[in-house]
Amino acid sequence: MKGIPRLALGFLAAFGFLGGNSHAQNPGGKDSCLECHSRLSGALKRAVSDWRGSTHFEQKIGCVDCHGGDKESDRYPKSPGTGYVGIPRMHDVPYFCGKCHGEIKEKHLGSPHGSHGLPNCISCHGHHGISKPEPEKIITEKNCTKCHDFKAPQKALKALEKANTLQKRMESKLEDLEHLPVAKAAFLAKRKELHLDQAGVIATFHSFQIGKIQEIGTNADQLLKTFTKLEERENLRRVQKAREVPFILSLMGFLVLGTFFGFLVFHKGPPIGTT
Repeated sequence: MKGIPRLALGFLAAFGFLGGNSHAQNPGGKDSCLECHSRLSGALKRAVSDWRGSTHFEQKIGCVDCHGGDKESDRYPKSPGTGYVGIPRMHDVPYFCGKCHGEIKEKHLGSPHGSHGLPNCISCHGHHGISKPEPEKIITEKNCTKCHDFKAPQKALKALEKANTLQKRMESKLEDLEHLPVAKAAFLAKRKELHLDQAGVIATFHSFQIGKIQEIGTNADQLLKTFTKLEERENLRRVQKAREVPFILSLMGFLVLGTFFGFLVFHKGPPIGTT
């Protein structure tokens, strides 16, 4: 594990989203990769400190999760049979990162960026010190105009910012629907179907098809409006039902009292004092 690009494995952590990796190693315990590289110098040593400050470290994604090898071995950590792959070639980077980020890889390969081969994952997200990306710091005129003008990236950034805002509103809507489990389940299913969940939004962004990215905002806005109306109707129904309860109880009370007095009237006993 030399100074390698390992880039987008943390990209689902991309705009603040990512769960743990089911194949991830625990950074704790013995790790011959870290022990060896810590004794080296320059970029080979810096890879360790960069990784310790990365989102991969936070997610417990270590050296062997990206590069293979045997972290338990001091003498033969890169021997055949350990799955060691080392540093990927530049055109292999999307496949390297796509081992975990498969959907993003497919979107990238089908994008204008993917068809040209560059930029790729590490162009935007770096190597070992992968942090949660800040779109406004990645999509800049300085970065993008190395290959083309800034018009399309500006549109993409604006659309992504809108999508991120709507993501927060959707999370808030889920909290609002907490007392309506059926509606909440329907909301989650529809959000996933439209690829409006966090992973879907990130993957769609990597297609770099401006229309598709803008469509995220349109669909999310419509979804929120639909379920807001549904929530309002359901809440109104609950209020009406709550009002019906006292009326029904009162009616039942009158019926019970009426029955009681009727019983008294039709089943009178002999007057008091008579024989």
